[in-house]
Amino acid sequence: MNDEQIAHTLLLEAHRCVADAAKEAAAKVGLQRRRPAPAGGDIDAEALLVYPPNNALSPEEEQALRTMTLSTIERSALEKLIGDGCAAALFHLFNLLDATGDPEVKPLRGTWLGAWLVAPKDDRHRDMLHDGFYESYEEYREIIRNRKST
Repeated sequence: MNDEQIAHTLLLEAHRCVADAAKEAAAKVGLQRRRPAPAGGDIDAEALLVYPPNNALSPEEEQALRTMTLSTIERSALEKLIGDGCAAALFHLFNLLDATGDPEVKPLRGTWLGAWLVAPKDDRHRDMLHDGFYESYEEYREIIRNRKST
């Protein structure tokens, strides 16, 4: 697979991920939680809420979501709204990768040149983005807290 095919595959998968995430999130409205939210940033699709990590819903928020009853049209609209939010997040991430946007949380000194993800050439150990995503949340929160207090 060449670089163009890899990029194209990732873009198509991004659309599938947005659609699946929107459908799964909207499906949680009106349902009882099947399991408690995971601890330590673990992912559990059966939990009502996994993001932000360690920031569970209050009992009142959970009850509000559980008691909502959505019509087919309302659920469709909610899926589109959630999908739009997911797509916006990915679009901004792609802008960072393409260097058509600059990091805002922790700006670098100098010019942001973007990034390119490449296919691994072998099975050597490397840091995994999906692991680092949840692991980096507390650092993100600390940066945001410090900005608000200044």
